[in-house]
Amino acid sequence: MIIYITNNYKCIIQLYIFFKLLYFLYILIRNVPMSTVLLQSANQRLLLTRRASSLRIFSMFGFHRGHVELDEKLLDAGLRELKEETGLKQSPDEISSQLLGLWESVYPHLLSSGIPKRHHIVMYIILRSSQSHFQLQTRLRTDPAEVSACVWVYASLVKVVVSAVDSEKNCSNTKVSPHGELIETLLPVSDIERISTGTKFVLELWLKTLEPHSEMG
Repeated sequence: MIIYITNNYKCIIQLYIFFKLLYFLYILIRNVPMSTVLLQSANQRLLLTRRASSLRIFSMFGFHRGHVELDEKLLDAGLRELKEETGLKQSPDEISSQLLGLWESVYPHLLSSGIPKRHHIVMYIILRSSQSHFQLQTRLRTDPAEVSACVWVYASLVKVVVSAVDSEKNCSNTKVSPHGELIETLLPVSDIERISTGTKFVLELWLKTLEPHSEMG
C-alpha cells in the first residue's frame, strides 16, 4: 500500500514538472518582441497619442509601438510605427536614441484568469528630437484609423499622472477628426491618467532621465 502511494506521488510530481515545462515552452514560443518609442521634443515634451476607439484594444493614451519584423532593428521598427501613426518621419540627424527599459506585457495578467493569450517583451526607446514640440506639431499627420487624439505632456504633468493623484487641471489636446483633421481642444488631466501599467512604468523612467546627473541620461 505504501509503495502504491509512493509511486502515485512520483507520478503526480512528474506530471506537474512536465506541464510546468510545457507552459514555459508555450510562453517562450509566444514571446513577441515589440518596439515602443517615446518622442521627446527639444523643449522636453513627450508626445502621447490615444488609440482610436474602433481598434481591438480599448482606447487610452500611450506611445507608438509595433511588432519587430524579421531582420528589423528595434529603432527602425519604432520609427516605422511613429510614421504610420503620426506622419512624423524622423531622420538620424534629427534625433538621438536611447533604450530606456524593458517591460513584460502579459494578458491575462494572472494564471487564475487563464493561459496567457498575448505575451510581449516591450522595449522602450526614447527619441530626442532637435525640434520643439511646436515645430513637430505642424508636421503631425495622424491616421484617424489608428489615433483619436494626441497631447504633448511636460514633466510636472507627468508627475501628476504617475502619482495617481486627481487633478482639476486641463491641458491642451489635439483631437483627430474622421478625416484626419487636427482640432485643438482642452483635455482634463484625469483623462490622461487612464494609462496602462507599462506606460506608467516608462513615464517614471523618463522622469529619472530629467534629473540632474541622472545615470540614464
